[in-house]
Amino acid sequence: VLLLGCVSGFAQSPVNQWVLSPENIDITTVKDLSGNEDGLLHGRMVPVQNPPALYFDGADTYIELAGKDEAKTLPTGKLTAEAWVAVNSPAEWGGIVGCLQDNGSFEKGWVLGYNNDKFNFALSTGGDLTYLNASTSFETGRWYHVVGTYNGS
Repeated sequence: VLLLGCVSGFAQSPVNQWVLSPENIDITTVKDLSGNEDGLLHGRMVPVQNPPALYFDGADTYIELAGKDEAKTLPTGKLTAEAWVAVNSPAEWGGIVGCLQDNGSFEKGWVLGYNNDKFNFALSTGGDLTYLNASTSFETGRWYHVVGTYNGS
């Protein structure tokens, strides 16, 4: 998975914005351009030059944006999450960006992701996640701008 991303909570400017280009990344972190919450890099990510992005292996590479209950700037009501992404190997329940708790039968939070070859956006305040699935399949290796929006009700 190749990823560029940001998250916003219906603000004039983004609540969080992570642009995964070389000038915003050091050895262990990706800078939050809003100044709110830098992300911690896990695994060996490969920089991509055109467009500037990071390659995630889909298994052991990820960016941790907050610890257990430390998500101070992540939205809890209205939200819009968006990312530029190219999926090279579709998988079941692939996540692009999200903030969620998944304890089997109890799920809470949100995630912008994909299931096999279709992008989706999932949301729950308790119980099961509600998934909104794209009606068309994406092409592997092609860049897409994906967006999930929730109005808070």
